[in-house]
Amino acid sequence: MLWQIGLASWKDFALKSQEKFQKTLTRLEWSVKLQEATTAVRQLEFSLTQLELQINELLEAFQTLATGKIRPSLIEFDTLQDILKNVT
Repeated sequence: MLWQIGLASWKDFALKSQEKFQKTLTRLEWSVKLQEATTAVRQLEFSLTQLELQINELLEAFQTLATGKIRPSLIEFDTLQDILKNVT
């Protein structure tokens, strides 16, 4: 009879330990998911920043086209040389 009481307390201990382990494991899994989501958001922010820079360059190119002025940085060096030779 005493051994049955000891066995029951061991079973309770084992069940409580298993529950605590499961809770800890669940928290760790959520932590990993949160880190993955954070990484994905940072990658999206970086991609959006790159897209914004490319759109700004495109808008500058359209503005250059509309005004008829070509920025030297948009032209290859050899092409720029040919243009300057034709001007002089």
